[in-house]
Amino acid sequence: MQNEEAYDLSIFENREEKPARPRVTVAQGKKGLTKARFHSLNLIFLGAIVLALIFSVLASRAKLTELSGSVAEKQAALVEAQSDFTYLNLQLDSKISVKNVEEYATQRLGLIKMDKSQIEYITLESENKIERPESKFSSIWEMLSTGFMSAMEYLIP
Repeated sequence: MQNEEAYDLSIFENREEKPARPRVTVAQGKKGLTKARFHSLNLIFLGAIVLALIFSVLASRAKLTELSGSVAEKQAALVEAQSDFTYLNLQLDSKISVKNVEEYATQRLGLIKMDKSQIEYITLESENKIERPESKFSSIWEMLSTGFMSAMEYLIP
């Protein structure tokens, strides 16, 4: 007797294949795209801020260097102007000194120094007193002021 239970060859037969299950993938919704976009926009914005800061630092350094050169030039010009000022003041002092004025007066103008014999003192016998006559303006003014005062006395009892 043959034992049919021992060998079941039906397992190896071509069976109708069941249709394959469709592969299910979850598509990212709007929320997933928004997060990715938001993250990339944040990176772009952060990069722009960093570039702007770097540019502003470089620009300020360039301006600082330019102004430092300008300050150095102005200081050199100031030192030169102070030197000229000192030189011109010394020349002016030498030209208007008492000695130079005396030389000019004696040589060019023919003047001589004053002797003590040339000094003459005068004394006045009477006091210095000036008398001023009364003007018409003051008398008119006095008349107006007295008239005004009498009118005020009449109005204010």
